[in-house]
Amino acid sequence: MSFDIDYFYGLIDTTPNNSFMDIQNPSKSDRKSAGNGDLHNKQQRLDVSIGYKANVSENANFDLKAFYHLNRISYVDSITRLSQYIAYGTSWNGTYADQSGSLFDDQKAGLIAKYDAKHSNGHFYLGLESMYNYGKRVMNQYIWATDGVVSQMNSGNPMTYRHAMNIPFEGSKWSNALYVLEKYDFTKDFSLTGGVRYEAATYKADVVYNTQGGLYDANTGNVVNLGNVSSITTISSANGAKGKLSNTQHNFALEITPNYHYRESGNIYAKYERGYFSPSPNSLLRRQSRTYLPTDLKKETYDTFELGFKDFLGDVAMVSASAYYTLTQNEFYTIGNAHSVSGVQYGNYDRTQRAGIELFSEQYLFGGRLSLSESFTYIDARILKNNGVSVKDRIPYVSNYKGTFGFNVALGKHWNLWNQNTFCGSQKDISGDTIKAYSLTDIGLSAKFGDLSLSGGVRNVFDTFYYSYYNGDARDSIAGYGFLIGQGRSAFIEGRYTF
Repeated sequence: MSFDIDYFYGLIDTTPNNSFMDIQNPSKSDRKSAGNGDLHNKQQRLDVSIGYKANVSENANFDLKAFYHLNRISYVDSITRLSQYIAYGTSWNGTYADQSGSLFDDQKAGLIAKYDAKHSNGHFYLGLESMYNYGKRVMNQYIWATDGVVSQMNSGNPMTYRHAMNIPFEGSKWSNALYVLEKYDFTKDFSLTGGVRYEAATYKADVVYNTQGGLYDANTGNVVNLGNVSSITTISSANGAKGKLSNTQHNFALEITPNYHYRESGNIYAKYERGYFSPSPNSLLRRQSRTYLPTDLKKETYDTFELGFKDFLGDVAMVSASAYYTLTQNEFYTIGNAHSVSGVQYGNYDRTQRAGIELFSEQYLFGGRLSLSESFTYIDARILKNNGVSVKDRIPYVSNYKGTFGFNVALGKHWNLWNQNTFCGSQKDISGDTIKAYSLTDIGLSAKFGDLSLSGGVRNVFDTFYYSYYNGDARDSIAGYGFLIGQGRSAFIEGRYTF
């Protein structure tokens, strides 16, 4: 029997992402610039699991695990200020969006059962997974804008713009999956691994859109226009108000991997995998103006072909390499944020591809006192077809390459000097802007004294400028169109004791 529990409670006191409306050309000097607003949130995380393991026979085992996961974020006092906001075709100054009272709640409970047995020619696995996922999202947002003039209204006198939205969403997903995997050794050098997985997922979703507001005379407070934003719309999988939602999705996956040991320390393999992506409950509905409609997302499936090898060159080096190609049908994507006025856009790319290589090597010199490691990954990730039109656009937020180089030197019995260098290629953001390539260097000392481990050093030694978040989409001024600058040069020290 095993029992694990982990609980976290945190008070989050921060600011929104920096906005391109405030800083058009970010630089190193903007690293410590706070976002325009204040966010005060509470977060709770709880993970509990109970496991049971039994030896069915000398060569067979049975594992059973039950688990529960909670992640809840409450927006206690969250205000984003906007330098500019567009409504009714007018640019408004002095605008803020108050998201206090919003909620993100994600809960999962499930059961995992696995049976594995060794036999004279390999290994057999049989598994069953059942998980219930409940999610609740509450978007509570109030937009207040001042100093606006709409020439065709209110005789050209100054007005204020107010827009309140309350959108509670509740969704659930109950998925049940069965899988079988067999590794069969035809000879001591050649084996074949194959498996299949079937999943059935049942969805339910309920959402209500409540909104009220409009234009008001800045001097008298009288209503000038209310008609454009006052509405209440409800849709659920139960009533199918705007169309029947698909309540159940069926998916299957399979894998075939032949593996050949051409010598004791080296092997070469080929792999074919047919897989799928199973979306979350909130992906089934989209907000269009003040109406919720089914997204009618198509099933996302992919086919991957991979070829690779791994070998040890005596006690001096290890090297591995692989090349792969993935063709995806109906790849799922999201644009926007739940706190955007226009909502989140869900959709499918008709066809995408990813082709790449992965290289990795380690060397052990001077009896292991000096170790070196290198890796390189290249990926060409492109949208081949979208909305029936053939294109060759890069998939957003995928670096075209990543390389690493590091070393570790033993300084006596307890101490080690280490260095790690990372090189990240360029990316495209959701609006097509280029996020430039960058490199980072870390260096430090580590030590181990029995159960006590210590480490300290400097991260980003050369103080490289890079983005940890970038969204150049100017259409989303509240929840998008912003950036976060990555951490500059910093020192750290940490310790760990194992009981």
